[in-house]
Amino acid sequence: MLSCFVPLLILRPLITAFLEYILAIEVFKRGKLMPIAITCFLFFLATYQFGEFLYFTSNQNRFWLSVSLFSTTMLPAYGILLI
Repeated sequence: MLSCFVPLLILRPLITAFLEYILAIEVFKRGKLMPIAITCFLFFLATYQFGEFLYFTSNQNRFWLSVSLFSTTMLPAYGILLI
């Protein structure tokens, strides 16, 4: 675990991920215009934030780095669907 970070700054990605997951669920339930694409986009944004949080707080850094990289890689594909 890296100890050079302020604990309150570590909570920012967790809070952001939590809000993005809630927003993704709401868009999936009530979305009118392309709800699947927007939900997937929000889901991968939240997964990146959650992976970033767990990267800095857990001992399995390589796994969470891979999760964050995968979700970041998926974002342009879903972004193109929104154009």
